[in-house]
Amino acid sequence: DWQTRVTVNTKEFEAALRRIELVARENANRVILRIAEGSMELQAVTQGVGEGSEEVNIKLEGNPLTLGFNARYLIDVLSVIDSEECWLVLRGSTNPGMIQPVSDLDYKYVLMPVILREEERK
Repeated sequence: DWQTRVTVNTKEFEAALRRIELVARENANRVILRIAEGSMELQAVTQGVGEGSEEVNIKLEGNPLTLGFNARYLIDVLSVIDSEECWLVLRGSTNPGMIQPVSDLDYKYVLMPVILREEERK
């Protein structure tokens, strides 16, 4: 059961995460994903370092969502997926999420989101 399913180009998502991770490193690699119709914004804010954002095109099924993940964990899985596209399958901002290659339904990578502060969810 999922509430939100995002289809995204695997390499574009990975490249955007690698760029945003430069800002996120000093803040436990926290990256905020703001998922909306047609695009997903990746944002990182670190005091003393600054902030950055990237945007990738997506296909959204279900509900828009804002949640956070450790960028390093996302990069680790995306770097080994051979499929051109992958799914980010979500059941809310505090439940485990899953990444799955569109072309290999047997492979599933489950990861826990980070808890966002109220001001980060806006």
